[in-house]
Amino acid sequence: MSDCVAPHLSLPQPNCRELKWFEFVSGDRCRAVAWTCDCTARFYELYEMAGVGFIRRTIQRTPLSIVETNRWPLRQAREVWADIMAGRAR
Repeated sequence: MSDCVAPHLSLPQPNCRELKWFEFVSGDRCRAVAWTCDCTARFYELYEMAGVGFIRRTIQRTPLSIVETNRWPLRQAREVWADIMAGRAR
């Protein structure tokens, strides 16, 4: 049995959509509402704040790489999160 408590990503699908990633911006008052397991080098988090959401991707290497998507209305951010989890977007 695995010690992981967070979900793992599905493998990318053949026509996986490429998301645009931007430099991490600190200081936003937001909260993570969903995340993937960080037992792998790459993990994702869904953040929400004031009616908008975005995805943060962290790659655990030296140096650490943290990037984020654009901010979207919550519904769209949650749809993108579902696509990431299902392997339809990266």
